[in-house]
Amino acid sequence: MKEQKEQIHKRLTTEKVKSVLTMYLTGTISGNKAREILDIKKTQFFDWLKKLKNDPASFSLDYERKMPTNRIDSLKEEMVIKELEL
Repeated sequence: MKEQKEQIHKRLTTEKVKSVLTMYLTGTISGNKAREILDIKKTQFFDWLKKLKNDPASFSLDYERKMPTNRIDSLKEEMVIKELEL
């Protein structure tokens, strides 16, 4: 069975990714070598490269969830409470 990798933002820093992508852009390393160093697939590599090219100052691996993952909507919560009261 395939071993699950640690999440990207936990195993790589934004600075390391920027450094590797910059080395690729300057021709210091190949795309294959850059993807190998970052341990990512081709699609992710080119997505990051595009983001870095479009706005280098705001490029980051950090993210915030749009919605909490441990909440249910209020209507469902009310239904559960009503059922528990029976």
